[in-house]
Amino acid sequence: MEIFCVVLGSILAILGQVLFNIFNNGKVQKHNTAMIYYDIQSILKYVKQYKSDKQDVVPNIRYHSEWQNMLLELNYLKSSQVLCIYDFYDAVYDYDCALEKGCGIKFLEELEKVAKREDFKQVMEEFEHKAKIRRG
Repeated sequence: MEIFCVVLGSILAILGQVLFNIFNNGKVQKHNTAMIYYDIQSILKYVKQYKSDKQDVVPNIRYHSEWQNMLLELNYLKSSQVLCIYDFYDAVYDYDCALEKGCGIKFLEELEKVAKREDFKQVMEEFEHKAKIRRG
């Protein structure tokens, strides 16, 4: 009887740990999805604001430095969707590098091109759905 109780207790402990990991993984994915979504929205806001204000000084775009690690946690994304987000952040990085040399405006246009692609819009809609983000 003692052995049965030990085995039963072990099984319940393992089952509890597995269920906890599944629940926690869902929360981490939702959090990372929201972080990337709002990071991208913030970047697009910088670009839109610059375009509408017609400023002489190009904006210094800030973005989350851990975006790659957060993106890797999102195992629901297809490889083409991951590449699309990489294209976006590559354009941001290119812009930042060009900004240091004083020629960032041309790379703002590249950033806008990526943001207007249909696959990018689909990824953003997927993020809204997964993170339960409500527009409006």
